Amino acid sequence: MPSRTTSPRDLESLGLGAAIGILVLVFGLMFVTTSNLVETAGWVDHTHQTLAGLDELRATIASAKSSALGYVLTGDEERRRSNADAIEQLRGTQRQLRELVADNPAQLERLDRLAPLLSERVRDMSDLIALRLRSGDQLPTTPLIAKVAAPDLRTKNLLTALADEEQRLLHERQQRSFARLVMARATQIAGMLISFALLLTVFRALRRAGERRRLSELAARESENRLAAAHEKLEHRVAERTAELLTANLELQREIAERHRATEALKRSEEQFRQAQKMEAVGRLAGGVAHDFNNVLSVILSYSDLLSRGLPEGDPTRVDLQEIHKAGERAAALTRQLLAFSRQQVLDPRIVDLNEILAGMGKLLDRVLGEDVVLRTRTVPELERVKLDPGQIEQVILNLVVNSRDAMPQGGELVLETANVELDDAYAASHPGVSPGPHVMLAVRDTGSGMSEETQTRAFEPFFTTKEKGKGTGLGLSTVLGIVEQSGGSFALQSAPGEGTTFRLYFPVASSAEDPRRSGSAQPETPGGAETILLVEDEAPVRSLIRSLLSKSGYHVLEARDGEEALLLGERFSGQIHLVLTDVVMPKMGGPELAERLARVRPQARVLFMSGYTDDTVVHHGVLRSGMAFLQKPITPAALARKVREVLDGPERGRLAADLGSLARA
Repeated sequence: MPSRTTSPRDLESLGLGAAIGILVLVFGLMFVTTSNLVETAGWVDHTHQTLAGLDELRATIASAKSSALGYVLTGDEERRRSNADAIEQLRGTQRQLRELVADNPAQLERLDRLAPLLSERVRDMSDLIALRLRSGDQLPTTPLIAKVAAPDLRTKNLLTALADEEQRLLHERQQRSFARLVMARATQIAGMLISFALLLTVFRALRRAGERRRLSELAARESENRLAAAHEKLEHRVAERTAELLTANLELQREIAERHRATEALKRSEEQFRQAQKMEAVGRLAGGVAHDFNNVLSVILSYSDLLSRGLPEGDPTRVDLQEIHKAGERAAALTRQLLAFSRQQVLDPRIVDLNEILAGMGKLLDRVLGEDVVLRTRTVPELERVKLDPGQIEQVILNLVVNSRDAMPQGGELVLETANVELDDAYAASHPGVSPGPHVMLAVRDTGSGMSEETQTRAFEPFFTTKEKGKGTGLGLSTVLGIVEQSGGSFALQSAPGEGTTFRLYFPVASSAEDPRRSGSAQPETPGGAETILLVEDEAPVRSLIRSLLSKSGYHVLEARDGEEALLLGERFSGQIHLVLTDVVMPKMGGPELAERLARVRPQARVLFMSGYTDDTVVHHGVLRSGMAFLQKPITPAALARKVREVLDGPERGRLAADLGSLARA
């Protein structure tokens, strides 16, 4: 069998393994000596604890003795409590010492002999204290005092024997600890020297191995360099080609995106164009059909009326003619809707009061709504007049009421509101065709099912309806929109599913030249005065505006941010307050509550409420229902000046004391 030659690398491996073995052996020895040293140190510490316990026991015995004698001599309760604490500490120290010397039978035997002696001492002290408690300050002569005061030699000897034994053990354990410490230090020094020698040997072996590895790595690196150069050249070619492909792909994506955007824009434009064409075609068709159909209806209505007049009451033919006449009237109403939708209706505008129109339609609307729907009307006094066709505006109101009624099949509440408002530039900019300035608002609000956003976007399309087939023409709201826009007004819709619907119509206020009610008797636009006005408004911009307008009109203005601040001003201001101009809804304290509380300190002051709410909020606060003076926001300078002057010059009804009863009844 051929012999195997040991190579230098094998010898190095064997030497390295032997060095590691010796190093492990040295470190094991160091661990053992260190563990022994730690164990010896623990026993030394244990002996110190025992000696400390014996010292504490001596001190506790002395403390109990001195406190007992002190109590007997002085009767001080604090010393009696100190004696009790010392006795309790004495027992705890005994238990601790027994635990510390549990491994030493001789010491345990001494502690067992010491225990009854200590118990006897404690019993003597307790008996002496009890005698003192029974006798009071007249303590009789007793041998207990001398017995407690005298030193106990047996106890002292036992304690001395215990301490001597522990001192002997301490000396013995300290010597053992020192010997093990020397052994540990020697082992550590030897281990460090051996480790250094082994590390030096390993370092030399590793250095020779590293030299051989370096030579082999040089050869391998040369081969890798040639391979890397070829690989880099290939990667460069791939990167160039990839960049070209990415550039082409980006250009293609941009071109596709541009074509997609262009296609989408073209589709939207085509859809808008088709919708415009459809609306224009439907409008032209509706207008043409309506105009032609009116001629036929004129004949039908006229002749049916003439023929029915010539027949006696109860004639069956007359009843038939009346049915024909009713059908013609319904057709005429549909014709008017078509004309209104196509913006071809011939209007007869007049200066009208929307409050009067609503009052005149009351009975008709009650019949249309039926008993399940409650109709409420919220109108403001002195409503500005507008220029409208009375018949057409009645048609608008009727169409909106019918639409609201159909949205409340289970019944509900319908509110008709009017108000004087001021449309600002921002509203006009967001509503093409609307001019800023004073307008009259007509609102129709119901508690019906409401509309989704999709339905709202199509609500004014002709022939669009959400009703069942045969129950709606789809011309109601489109007719309303046509009449409103043809009359120079604007339209706003607010709705949400389950929250009802509110339609708001805005019509420009008729000019003074057009309104015969205004001509020749117009009041000054901004009548002023010199009275003192307490202004209460929680919105800072509105408060600043009203203060400026009133100051320019000559009034002395006191400002308050809320009801509490206004009440404080009313109580502290030394002069007369002629008018309280307050918002209705404010934090902390509302306007009606403020008026009620100010009436106690300013009974002669007048009050003018103002609010921007158009729903039931103002009514719920008892303002309109009580008949008090009220100014609807948005506020215009002329309206503010006129209303303030009107309240200041008005009857006693406007005073706080007079209005307090009305407000309480409301």
